[in-house]
Amino acid sequence: MMRLRDDRRTGVIVLAGGASSRMGTDKAMLLIGGVPVIRHIVEKMSPIGPVLVVTNHPERYRWLEVPMVKDREPGRGPLAGLHAGLSTSICETNLVVACDMPFVSMRAAVWLLSRLGNAFVCVPTLDGRPHPLFAVYRKACLPVLARQLREGQLQVRRFLAEVPTRFVSLEEAGLGEEAERCVWNMNRPEDYHRALQMAHEDCSFAD
Repeated sequence: MMRLRDDRRTGVIVLAGGASSRMGTDKAMLLIGGVPVIRHIVEKMSPIGPVLVVTNHPERYRWLEVPMVKDREPGRGPLAGLHAGLSTSICETNLVVACDMPFVSMRAAVWLLSRLGNAFVCVPTLDGRPHPLFAVYRKACLPVLARQLREGQLQVRRFLAEVPTRFVSLEEAGLGEEAERCVWNMNRPEDYHRALQMAHEDCSFAD
């Protein structure tokens, strides 16, 4: 596995500002192996650098003992959360992870960071589909993010088209089945039940 840089110029932003309306309960607090999903994510990704959680309900996550910031424009989707996170982060480069991705992978994260190059954003794709909520973003994105929010343009795809973005195929990362699992997310109750099954089948999940 590639060695992480220790200069702390790279951080982690966990997006937990959504309403979880399709799930019917806070997705970040769902238990897998007796542990909330958001704790799995924070513990797995914290070796990368300082962790920041974007949430409109910081009281729910104080037990994580990490810095938190609220959306400046609640209800405006992931771009608003991304803007709040990048504006607050002490790090120039940040791995961004949605709070409903229980199987995020350190190997995939380090691989993504190594592929950023001179781009502002590095987004993994799987079977040709981009996954911008498990991706790497530089603070240099902030002016475009701010402009799109002012203009009410909330589409992530449009934002990615307006900044130097590198799309990289997870099929080329040598991760095997881990490639599919690391970008899998939960939206509905049936997804949560599937996550429980996947965790039960994978004896390494608790490692």
